[in-house]
Amino acid sequence: MRRSPPAAGLLLGAIVGIADAIILQTNFGRSQGPVSVAPLTWAAVIWTWITIGCLTGVVFASPRWGPFRGAALALTGPCLLLLGRGTTPFKALLHLSTSQVALIWAALSVGICLAAAFVRFERARSLWPYAIGSVISALLLVWFAANVRVGGSTGARSVVPGKHNVALIVLDTVRHDDVVAQMPQLQAFARGALTFDNAWSSAPWTVPAHFALLTGADPWTVPFPSVARGFEYAGPRLAEDFRSRGYDTSAVFANPLLNEGAGFARGFEEFTVSIQSRVCRSAVGALLGKSVTHGGPAMPLCGWLIAPQVSARAMQFVRQKSGRPYFVAMNFIDAHDPYYVPPGCRDRSFHAVPRRDQQKLLDASPGRRLDPLMVARTHGQYRMAMRCMDRTLGSLLRALDDGNTVIAVVGDHGEQFGEHGWGGHGNTLYRQLLHVPLILKIPGRVPARVNDPVSTADLFATLIRASQAGRMRAPIPLLDAGWRRPVIANFDMRRHRSLEGGFSIVRGDLHFTRSTSGRENLFDYRADPLEDLPLSPSTHRPIIDPMRARLLHAAGQQRRRVEFDALGYLN
Repeated sequence: MRRSPPAAGLLLGAIVGIADAIILQTNFGRSQGPVSVAPLTWAAVIWTWITIGCLTGVVFASPRWGPFRGAALALTGPCLLLLGRGTTPFKALLHLSTSQVALIWAALSVGICLAAAFVRFERARSLWPYAIGSVISALLLVWFAANVRVGGSTGARSVVPGKHNVALIVLDTVRHDDVVAQMPQLQAFARGALTFDNAWSSAPWTVPAHFALLTGADPWTVPFPSVARGFEYAGPRLAEDFRSRGYDTSAVFANPLLNEGAGFARGFEEFTVSIQSRVCRSAVGALLGKSVTHGGPAMPLCGWLIAPQVSARAMQFVRQKSGRPYFVAMNFIDAHDPYYVPPGCRDRSFHAVPRRDQQKLLDASPGRRLDPLMVARTHGQYRMAMRCMDRTLGSLLRALDDGNTVIAVVGDHGEQFGEHGWGGHGNTLYRQLLHVPLILKIPGRVPARVNDPVSTADLFATLIRASQAGRMRAPIPLLDAGWRRPVIANFDMRRHRSLEGGFSIVRGDLHFTRSTSGRENLFDYRADPLEDLPLSPSTHRPIIDPMRARLLHAAGQQRRRVEFDALGYLN
């Protein structure tokens, strides 16, 4: 049965949308990563494709287009879906390069468009309803894709005068040893603040590291069913605590893993995260998001928020506040792979590392040979991304530093560039992944450097207590050695059986790690920053024995949590 181009586009869009929703639900080819797929997401994906199909049918409704009508519908339907969802699994399954996959897609698209060119259509009797409906639908889609702010839990307000504002800035994937040389504006800010030269993260990857920062809880003690659902934690989160004290709260997170479904929006009145809109979960949104991955421009819709966008959104919230204390949290992801360097920030030394080479480094493990030149170029692009991010941070920190704001800048974890044969993060407990920058500025506090090892999880209580202007009697954990927690990190790889998890602990100059199989390593991280020269634990027994006992206790807590997970007590 022949249909008019708009009606055919509407029907084809519905079919393609259902196919896209199925692909998203099954995570075929890992094209969307660990995200929660709710019924509303299905509806948004299908709605996106129906709008595209119908709008294409309206544009090509005139008989003058002839065979191009069917080709246009095919190109913006199945061909676009194939591009958005098919390239990643094709590359993985067939071990093809990006250019080879592009040629295959072009050939398939030509064949599909040629076949569609022979489809006959009837004349549209009334084009205006389709035109008006598709335009309104397209405008709504753009609005939903751009408006990524949602409200978190509010709770009771009790405004108390004499409180400091609080700004938490998390630098995603920024390792400590590169900060000094690559981020001069951050170092200039640090000279007027409290600088912690030996701050260690609670985990070597994003979700548990941020969870510890925002709750003060040890991630290995809290049920963690999946990345999409996040930690099942009943205690207060940092934003909820500030909200209950009368603060206005806002978050701008560039890392898409820090989303509402994973619980990171709790307590925030305004919450912005990259690619949060359900519209952006479609294959079209995935294509827009891949622009940054492949070194293209940052898309205004459905793309990662780069440093200037994060800063602008956060400062928009700050400028709206007058007389009320606020808590604003930010996550900057520029230094995360693909180590994005905006075109306007690239100097003559910039040579973009192809995605396939970056992937080789990210997939590296001991025993696999890495090209030293490729590793050096990738590390160089990472450092340039840090330098570009530093420009934005300099302006942001100057704007926030008004004499009445507690400002914390911290890394969530680091990155590996061939050390011990590894690349990327979330796979080991070496210093390159756990030693992060931490700078804290508290109004009225004299600048100083703290050389003792500290845990970034102590920021939770530190920020709450430091915010109480005129009420500084309560100990501040990061500044009071008697109130600091043991510097422990956990690497839980139950869902990645090819890797081995474990715990690590830092005390004094020593970094001690113990894997789930009982394998132990000891390093003097000050004398051996790369941790290439392991010490013998047996020669340091008086120091190692209590450190081992701490790790065994933490491992016991983790085992009990796993038992609760298996029994489903909290579900």
